Amino acid sequence: MKYFLLLLCLLASLLTYAQEHCGSMQVRQNNLTKNPALLKTIEKEELQTLKFTQQNQGLRTSSVAPIIPVVVHVLYTTAAQNVTDAMIQSQIDVLNRDYSATNTDISNVSAEFQPVIGNPNIQFALAIRDPNGKATNGIVRKQTNKASFSSTQEEAKYSSKGGDDAWPSGSYLNIWVVPKIGSDKGTVLGYATFPGTTPPEEDGIVITYDRFGLNTISSSNNLGRTATHEVGHWFNLYHTFQDGCVGTNSTTCATRGDLVCDTPPSEGNSYDCSIRNSCTENPEHNDMVMNYMNYADDACLVMFSAGQATRMQAALYGPRASLLTSKGLTPPIVAALNASIENISGVSGNVCTNPISPSLTIRNGGTANTITSLSYTYKIDNGIAQTLSWTGSLATSASTTINLPTISGLSKGNHTYEVNITQVNGLPDGNPEDDFLTKSFTVLEVLDLPHSESFENSGELPDGWTINNPDKSLTWESTNAAASDGTYSVSVNNFEYSGGNDQIDDLLSPLIAIGSGAELKFDVAYKLYTEITENSNYSDTLTLLASSDCGVTYEVIYKESGKDLTTGDPYFTTDLFIPAENEWKTQTISLTNYERKNIQIIFRNTSDNENMLYLDNIRFTGTPLGMQDQTARADGIKLYPNPTQGSFVINAMNNIDFIGIYDLLGGEVQIINPDGTNQTVDLSAEPTGIYIVKIRVGGRTKVTKIILD
Repeated sequence: MKYFLLLLCLLASLLTYAQEHCGSMQVRQNNLTKNPALLKTIEKEELQTLKFTQQNQGLRTSSVAPIIPVVVHVLYTTAAQNVTDAMIQSQIDVLNRDYSATNTDISNVSAEFQPVIGNPNIQFALAIRDPNGKATNGIVRKQTNKASFSSTQEEAKYSSKGGDDAWPSGSYLNIWVVPKIGSDKGTVLGYATFPGTTPPEEDGIVITYDRFGLNTISSSNNLGRTATHEVGHWFNLYHTFQDGCVGTNSTTCATRGDLVCDTPPSEGNSYDCSIRNSCTENPEHNDMVMNYMNYADDACLVMFSAGQATRMQAALYGPRASLLTSKGLTPPIVAALNASIENISGVSGNVCTNPISPSLTIRNGGTANTITSLSYTYKIDNGIAQTLSWTGSLATSASTTINLPTISGLSKGNHTYEVNITQVNGLPDGNPEDDFLTKSFTVLEVLDLPHSESFENSGELPDGWTINNPDKSLTWESTNAAASDGTYSVSVNNFEYSGGNDQIDDLLSPLIAIGSGAELKFDVAYKLYTEITENSNYSDTLTLLASSDCGVTYEVIYKESGKDLTTGDPYFTTDLFIPAENEWKTQTISLTNYERKNIQIIFRNTSDNENMLYLDNIRFTGTPLGMQDQTARADGIKLYPNPTQGSFVINAMNNIDFIGIYDLLGGEVQIINPDGTNQTVDLSAEPTGIYIVKIRVGGRTKVTKIILD
């Protein structure tokens, strides 16, 4: 725990530099703000690093240095920004020299630090095999209309944000070369992600094109040392001036500052090559200004220390160990006869239809032979593999789509679907590595009217409700700070939102079968932070979208912002808004346009960094369509007597999972979790009238009515 507290001190000082050169610490802090639980991951990794360092004082080396596969994503708007293959290779060469201590300018290290020069013993090479097993040169080029890529939003790393999606970061070092890096902390030349502190799809390094490789654009950063510096962060190194003049003795140097004992503490970054001692607490040594993890011109930076090299080895053989078994540098298999599975459609993500009609896309990846027949198997979950065949004519490099058998009767929830090619033209496939593919998908349950949700689920989202959080910042979450009904509601903290303006966060409802006279009602609470004036008109926005085709298309059914969205008086507050009981309002939306359709509703928050937005007591009302699925009939569900004067019996052929009794407005009367195939329901304490009965058996739901006389 003492070490953890030291980490907290280290992290609290990450943002102390007004002029940025490297954005890695800012990005690291952003990730910790979004996900504070990462501190536990960092603590664990630091303890492992400390143990590795203590056990490997002489540095783990091997006769052959491990080689890291690299993919370079070049994002450009002008021809000058589209760095050449030769420039990319020059950067790889720089990394290889700097990470083997074979750079010729290492002789510039002052005599004071010659004894502690370190050799990380790591090499790099452009990948020759892509994640699909195909040949590649390790370079992806993409022209974009973005002049700058935000580090806060990690825009370079997502095709959906104008960048390019990462290759699997457990197998490749991803480097994005961009026109400019957008930051609110000054000029940023590059940034990297530390091990274990970011989602895999964001792991890697971003560098501006004019600081990449042996370039002639920058007079001060033209030797490729920006990448050397950022790769150091990627291998878990801190700046040599981390935390200033701390960790000055053998007792504290491994747990304070840059956590490395042979790099003397520095009061701050250097930005030049001047030799000096900025920490009088450590009179024995000057600042190690020539260290790659300092800020200075490229010509000044010429060395890692032995302690830094050991720390990087700890990262390589620890959290980044999967790179050691990557196939990115293994030549792809080239075969005359090769059928490659490109995709399985219809069985990924959320699936709203039942039965499901999947299809298989096959490509002739061979070099010579036309494919005329295939034998392949498919399997659902842990079921028995079924063998199928295909005949036709598929030329080299051509693709075809094969319709697979329709799937019916799947229960709601998560499933897998796998296909395996067993023979091609009656022979074994020449490249078995691309003969197998597994897809995961989720069958969504269709709920019948009425359906209500007040989020009283002990702080967790209820089954069937999901969140889309593209920027991985603050998003919808359950809260007991306020509620219009009960104890809990759901909210978005726009007040403390760090994701930037116009970022969206979606709360997705389950699928609802819409009958006649259907309406959607929900309670909302919101206040602005900023008073509306002629020159100030800021607001978060709540939009409701409906989809009747499983999310392929949506249409807006409600949209409010500004004063129209607010629910209290006054309509704004500079405090974090927590609504009182009278600061909620109910909205009602007709769903008659969706009668006899299954729809999903998105509750979308578009942030303008204003204030808290709350939702509660969401109700879908109307006349139910009744029993929607034939499987429910097969379950033999019976309800009797009907009408009843008090009690009635529900009987089914299989165990009953759930029984819900509701009034005609969707209000909850009783919830029963039965155990068995028979259940007696007592309504004798309720007023006479018509009640809705919802019965779930084996993942299927039947909705019917009971009349209480």
